[in-house]
Amino acid sequence: MTGAPDPHEKNPMAIPSLKTQALYLFVGRVTAFLVLSLSPIILVRLLSEHQFGTYRQILFVSILTMELITLRIGAGAYYFYPRKKSDLRALLSQTLTLLCLAGLIGAAAFLILGLRFHFLPTGVTTDYVLPIALYLLLETGAQFIDHIFVLEKKPKLVLATNVANSVARLFLVVGAALIFGNVMPILYALILLSAVRLTLLLAYLAGKYRIRPGLLNRGLLSEQLRYTAPLAASAVVGVLGSYIDKGIISGYMSPRDFAVYSLAGWSIINAIRVIYHSVAQVCVPRFGELAVEKDLAGVRRVWHRMILMNTGVTIPLVCFSFVFATEITGILYTDRYLAAANIWRINMLILVVQMLGFGTIPTALGKTRAILAGNLARFLLAVPCSVILIIKFGLMGGAVAFVLGFWADATVQLLAGKKALRATLAELLPWAEMGRIAVISLLPALFLPTLSGLGLHRLSTILLGALVYFPLVGVGLILTGTLQTKDFRALLRMA
Repeated sequence: MTGAPDPHEKNPMAIPSLKTQALYLFVGRVTAFLVLSLSPIILVRLLSEHQFGTYRQILFVSILTMELITLRIGAGAYYFYPRKKSDLRALLSQTLTLLCLAGLIGAAAFLILGLRFHFLPTGVTTDYVLPIALYLLLETGAQFIDHIFVLEKKPKLVLATNVANSVARLFLVVGAALIFGNVMPILYALILLSAVRLTLLLAYLAGKYRIRPGLLNRGLLSEQLRYTAPLAASAVVGVLGSYIDKGIISGYMSPRDFAVYSLAGWSIINAIRVIYHSVAQVCVPRFGELAVEKDLAGVRRVWHRMILMNTGVTIPLVCFSFVFATEITGILYTDRYLAAANIWRINMLILVVQMLGFGTIPTALGKTRAILAGNLARFLLAVPCSVILIIKFGLMGGAVAFVLGFWADATVQLLAGKKALRATLAELLPWAEMGRIAVISLLPALFLPTLSGLGLHRLSTILLGALVYFPLVGVGLILTGTLQTKDFRALLRMA
């Protein structure tokens, strides 16, 4: 079943399948990621280590503050959209209004605190406070454009907006660095992009849904607030727990140290997380539809397929990247940032649990208190561990603290998902299939260190390793039936 048809669609029967939606979203996100990944690769060569570190600190502050002030309001739309088909105008009007109010309040608070109190990272001086506040004001509402086409099940528009946004961001950021050779113009380029995104979003929603500012339905608003309140609280606790390591490093170490820490493999890690988010954004509404039908077994089946899709990509990439972390870091970011390689190896441990999509079940089934509990566990573990380990071990200690906190959050939410699905521990995850993927991925990886010892150029080593390793893993997955050839055909048709 695909759920109730959207009355706003011209052809409500032509609803793309979950696989089609996931493929379009995946291709769009991966393309966007590949484009945006060029930005740090280029900027490390255009800016000094101090300037690049300052730029990364500004991004860190902006992302951290954005997550605090949005309070996961936009995420609530995934829960309500399949349940409020008859009142989408009110739902979208209220969601966007709440986001804009949050942006206004958050930007004002940031401006006041940033100018009156010295709480920003070492490289972010007071000159940057006003531009950052303006960026927060605009981007808080603009980021909803990343959700609306997923909710409407319009995969082609998802693909188009993702690619267009990433290309525009790359050209604006790199162009500003090339022309001005400074961080401030880059920040103003980001502000310009956010203003354009917000304008396009408002025009689209006003034309299609006739939204208007204000809260149109008090009953719906009450439901949204009840659903969002635990998410908001968990967002605050979760953000503090997930960013405490970066906060300590940015506050007590130089911009250069922060640059090394922020580069530590996050390009590859985020590439894999793009896959997770793409698949999850498509599956969560489906989980909600199945939950409405009280089909918990169906929710578990779809969830298991999602996990296996994630695992089939994650484990091989983690094995390969772990072996060649130094070579990849040197090629991407030059020898000045080779210290990031070992930090990257530690950070990759988060993917082993994130590939399970541990937050999707509590989100889809409305168990938002479980998300709060998980984020609270992360906060309680990550904060003291970050302080102790960073003081004792520096950047490596920060990475260990981050991973420990992440695993604590995942454990709590997985246990909550187990209870919500009424599953035993053996039924909770597709253990056998995951184990098969792990074995098939690990065995060929044992021979990869031999290539590193041949003395070849870094790029030659990586290319040779990829040409040997990934085909072996692919053949192993196909021969064992873990990966179906029809999945390849679907991907080729998509291309």
